[in-house]
Amino acid sequence: MGERVWRARPELMPGAAMLEERTQKTAFFSAPQSVTSLVAALLEPSIAVLAYLLATLAFEQPVVRSDLALCVLLIALTFPGRNRFKTPLLVAGAEIITAWAVTLATLWLCAYATTSLHFFSPP
Repeated sequence: MGERVWRARPELMPGAAMLEERTQKTAFFSAPQSVTSLVAALLEPSIAVLAYLLATLAFEQPVVRSDLALCVLLIALTFPGRNRFKTPLLVAGAEIITAWAVTLATLWLCAYATTSLHFFSPP
């Protein structure tokens, strides 16, 4: 009788896929993000924090730890901002108002759930 030849199955060998020849060359198909995307990502969180700090100073209130914690939470919720530079003005305005309503509702719910609303009440 013929001699039986044992061959290892490649799927059982660790690292076998690494040794196989590739028929496809890998290439980068997506271009890097544009500068306007970077500006849009930073613009909305920056405006939000700056507006809050200016409102706090306009009412002659000191900026305390709770204010800074709110600013950090605000950055975490709004970063990265959406690129709305190419959308029509009315659509962008509606999206911004909707996004801010959701953000403010989220912040209020976080403050309510942690009983932190008293930190932001008028003196």
